[in-house]
Amino acid sequence: MNAIHPTNTKIVMGMLSCGILAAACFASIPAQAAFVSNGSFEFPNTSPGTVMNINAGTEPAGFAWTVTTGNVDIVRNGFAGSTATAYDGAQMLDLVGSGSIGGISLLLPTTTVGTQYTLSFAYANNPFNGPTTASASVSLLDGASPLFSESITHDASSTFNYNWASFNRVFTGTGNPVTLAFDNTIAIAGGNGGILLDAISLTPVPVPAAIWLFGTGLAALSVRSLRLWHRRIQEGGNGNKPIIPDRCTVR
Repeated sequence: MNAIHPTNTKIVMGMLSCGILAAACFASIPAQAAFVSNGSFEFPNTSPGTVMNINAGTEPAGFAWTVTTGNVDIVRNGFAGSTATAYDGAQMLDLVGSGSIGGISLLLPTTTVGTQYTLSFAYANNPFNGPTTASASVSLLDGASPLFSESITHDASSTFNYNWASFNRVFTGTGNPVTLAFDNTIAIAGGNGGILLDAISLTPVPVPAAIWLFGTGLAALSVRSLRLWHRRIQEGGNGNKPIIPDRCTVR
């Protein structure tokens, strides 16, 4: 029986290790994750047709967010007789509470280094009082360093339909906790004319199926090559001969 050539051992075991590692790494990344607490502002639950004003330092249990500037309102469907509805659920948040510009922030869990995430939310302008156009800034901070900072503007809402717009932004995880912040950027002299927010979510970008198949396919090919190699050795073949599985073409 011929001796087992160490080069073939390294090649096959290397292929097997790489395939299994690739498949395991991609399998460990979930398709979705609930990173944003109370992203649809369903807590605290308010009475139908009402608003709840929240000032900095008086955030109620379940709200999860921190009011960083002025005050904000949780608005429930049916406010002031409106037939317009929240994007998700029965409530939304108005970045302008009573007589000031408002702002909120939320510390999110630690992201995974190199993993891509999508920040998504719906926004509109409150049409009940104030200017016809509302705007706000949205920022994602890694400590004091911004991962991104952008402005959103909306002017298409009515009391019949908020005409929600969608925001989607992809960023790469740093391995650190990140802070999500919203700040209304048009001063309001009282009233409720700020940016409305709803359905805020942060989810990992799904791994493409082709990448997953590559990792599992490489592992399967390595296992087959190892079996053929052992069979050749057991039959008294040459362990130094290149290992080429059946129906596999080398170019």
